[in-house]
Amino acid sequence: SDDGLRWRENPTPVLAAGDRTNLMATRPGGHYRAYTRHRDMWRTLGSRAIYLTESSDFHQWSDPELVLRPDLADPPDVEFYGMAVFERHGWQMGLLEYWYSATDRIEIHLVLSRDGRHWMRPCRTPFIANTHDWNRAWLSPASNGPVQIGDQLVFYINGRLTSHSYDSAQQDSSIGLASLGVDRFCAFVGTTGGDWLSRPLVWPGGDLQVNADTRQSFVSHPTMVNGQLGVEVLAADGTPLCDWSGERQARFHGNTVARTQLDPGVVKWPGNRSLGDLTGQEIRLRWHLQHARLYTFGASV
Repeated sequence: SDDGLRWRENPTPVLAAGDRTNLMATRPGGHYRAYTRHRDMWRTLGSRAIYLTESSDFHQWSDPELVLRPDLADPPDVEFYGMAVFERHGWQMGLLEYWYSATDRIEIHLVLSRDGRHWMRPCRTPFIANTHDWNRAWLSPASNGPVQIGDQLVFYINGRLTSHSYDSAQQDSSIGLASLGVDRFCAFVGTTGGDWLSRPLVWPGGDLQVNADTRQSFVSHPTMVNGQLGVEVLAADGTPLCDWSGERQARFHGNTVARTQLDPGVVKWPGNRSLGDLTGQEIRLRWHLQHARLYTFGASV
């Protein structure tokens, strides 16, 4: 369709996909991407797994390529039932349907990739778990990624209280949502104190911006920011820059995602100096966290 109102039927199937297929809402590298199954997976793997197929024109698709399967760190009854993939800040993120075949239960795990082919699983616990009666058996994500509403990323999900081994008359399915603060997938956390040092990076310009929370506790009042985030600037070889470190380091107090508001989280050095003054220089950032969580940082440009 050219306008979404008048449609033409393609005479033949365009994609020989499995019965669990998710098409990405974006086109990485200009290609359509679908994460699906392979018709020979039972013969070659003996279980469900995740395959990738691509197309430049939506008519001719590549042979499905195996990109993710259970490994020896997974329980022996686990299979990968399906996966929806979305892009966020240069990462591709997968909402993996993690199926325990022995109990016929699916939970959603979060997996990460730079290219959509090589996937990392830094946390093997549920991203969205079977925590309620209405989703106690199955959880399935929408094909698209999250929708940003105010200060939250909202994930729409399908939940079932019975497994698919039941006949259709006994199944009960619901639509729900899960949410988290914008880009708060993981964090560096310092309680009574903690430091970490970034890799060398060439500062692209503009202010340093953080997604951070300097409350002592997640359950504290959103404005009870009694912690601190300190930032020092070092040369690429690790030598502190005297005007940007030590007593002249930057200090941030705040909660940038709170009460439906998004604070830009601009970090300034004494004298209201901006990291934009070091545009084009190769630097490292040393972070000091005290009752603080640092989720992301970047440049305002």
